[in-house]
Amino acid sequence: MAPREITAEETALVQTLLANARRAMAAIEHYDQAQADRLCQAVGWAAGIERLGMLLESQPIKVPVVAVIPTEAGLEDKALAVTAALRRAGVATEMALRGNAKRRAEIARKEGALSILYVRQAGDPMGEYYFSYSGKDDQERNRVARQVSDAIGSTFLLSGIDA
Repeated sequence: MAPREITAEETALVQTLLANARRAMAAIEHYDQAQADRLCQAVGWAAGIERLGMLLESQPIKVPVVAVIPTEAGLEDKALAVTAALRRAGVATEMALRGNAKRRAEIARKEGALSILYVRQAGDPMGEYYFSYSGKDDQERNRVARQVSDAIGSTFLLSGIDA
């Protein structure tokens, strides 16, 4: 394979890069070893941050699909365990840490959660879990409800209808 010819634009780019490199070398020629080490660390850090930024830009931000809300004080640990199980199952989940159940639900809806899983005491006559979906898509509601049920290993009331 024959070598390809270098274009005038490529030559100009290399000349510019070399000129910039020579100016940078002249600016630091009086640095001692400690200063040069510190400069290398700064350049490495900046390159790493730039790469991290590029990776983050390519990642879609997951809006929480399910907000987990304990219905009363003392159920936070149980709700955290449910949240962890949902996350392990790949369900985007959040849990508000302050306020009563009504306030937590308001915050979750405001932050974009379409589904809320209320966590109750075991043996509660209304059921241990209650799943509420505020979206308009019944298929999506059923899909998320199935994911939740599979993740926590339990059935629950689904927006007032037995699942």
